Amino acid sequence: MRLVKVAGGGGPWNGPVELKGCADESAGQCVVGALETDNTGYTASLGTSHSSDAYQQWNQFLSATWACDACGPGTHSTIALDNAQKITGWKRSSGGFSSAQKWHLETSMSANSGFKTVCPSTSLTNEFQPCAGLYGRFVRLVKDAGGGGPWNGKIQLEGCSSCQASSPLPRGATKVASSEGNYQQFDNFMGATWACDRCAAGAASVQKLPETRTVTGWKRDGGAGASSVSNAQKWRLEGSLTNGNFKTICASTSLTQESQACDGSQVRVRSLALTSLATSTFSSTSTYSLTQFTHSLTYTPQLVSTPLLVFANHQVNYVRLVKEAGGGGPWNQMIKLDGCSPSTKACSNAEYSSGSTVSTTNGIGTYQQWNNFLGTTWACDKCSSGTASVMKLAAPQAIKGWKRLSGGISDAQKWRLEGSMTDGNYKEICPTAVLNNAFQFCDGTTVRYVRLIKVAGGGGPWNGAIRFKTCA
Repeated sequence: MRLVKVAGGGGPWNGPVELKGCADESAGQCVVGALETDNTGYTASLGTSHSSDAYQQWNQFLSATWACDACGPGTHSTIALDNAQKITGWKRSSGGFSSAQKWHLETSMSANSGFKTVCPSTSLTNEFQPCAGLYGRFVRLVKDAGGGGPWNGKIQLEGCSSCQASSPLPRGATKVASSEGNYQQFDNFMGATWACDRCAAGAASVQKLPETRTVTGWKRDGGAGASSVSNAQKWRLEGSLTNGNFKTICASTSLTQESQACDGSQVRVRSLALTSLATSTFSSTSTYSLTQFTHSLTYTPQLVSTPLLVFANHQVNYVRLVKEAGGGGPWNQMIKLDGCSPSTKACSNAEYSSGSTVSTTNGIGTYQQWNNFLGTTWACDKCSSGTASVMKLAAPQAIKGWKRLSGGISDAQKWRLEGSMTDGNYKEICPTAVLNNAFQFCDGTTVRYVRLIKVAGGGGPWNGAIRFKTCA
């Protein structure tokens, strides 16, 4: 806090200032403070709109000194955070000041769309400036004005994590009930392709999750037909611990294959007062009752006589999909949830690179050690677009980032990584990128097999072995 004198000369001696208020977030769920970002090169860059992603380390603004002197207004750089974060402030760690240069920060739960301004346009300084408090998994720094300027220390974010470790929900939800029976597999929206064309507004389907979960995001899975969207159809998701007293956790939306934020991870209970520190009991001061809230309450005991602001970690065992509007529409891939649970494993920024050769395509074989991209230096100069190499990991891994250990950079050569648990039905886990020696984003899917695919470019440098940022 900073106390500022606005006017007046001499005056009396003042007693200590006393503040009255309450914490915006309670301990145990969302404590506002400096967000930890990587200092060791693990930041997962999704690329920039500049012709060279690595220009002045513009693609590492959360982990290294950076600048973007030659960038015009609108130039942006996008980075994936380890977990969804509520962003309430930002600053640089160091650097000179340029009043001409202006920047703003955007955030989204999706890597490719839905970015909204969370920190308004400003001249960056070494003191925290306010942001709007939006949740996001991805942040995009945008240059608004100015030419050259100082080198900036890494950007530091202030806020709180929506979960201790956010990750995709494991599959295994079971069918409970549907107002439409098994029509168009609406009763199995988390396990199969589904639709509900003839369903009226209010039609609902309930499934039980395989574990208790705090839900921070939702989307339709990728695959055939995933790009088809009905803007007329609207859906919302509700949650409960007990298959009763459902509350909205994901607001009404047109479902797409891009993750959208869910705001039901916290519930604010305004009218509760702490009456006994010895037994930690509460008494209701209004029509609210504790039995209305099927999640556990967290609070910081303190001597108070006025109502507390208490936050609840809104965990759910059951989810209910509700149709709100629209008639017929596309068949939808199964719904996937993002969030965390007591069993969620935290990522420790571990590097992983251990696997055995399975196969290569287009008759490439052992050419330029292409078949062992996890174990040694490799290249694939004569490989055409679509050429692939498959390796089996020593154990299943949740892959959240990838990089090379060493090597020059070819902006012409582009690569992507796909994954599978079975050496079949591969899906993209690391989007097309120019490989470099800093971690770039992957979506965190757990896989046993990885398939490296050349997307574009001819000859290029020898590449160091590929490393993954993982959670076992």
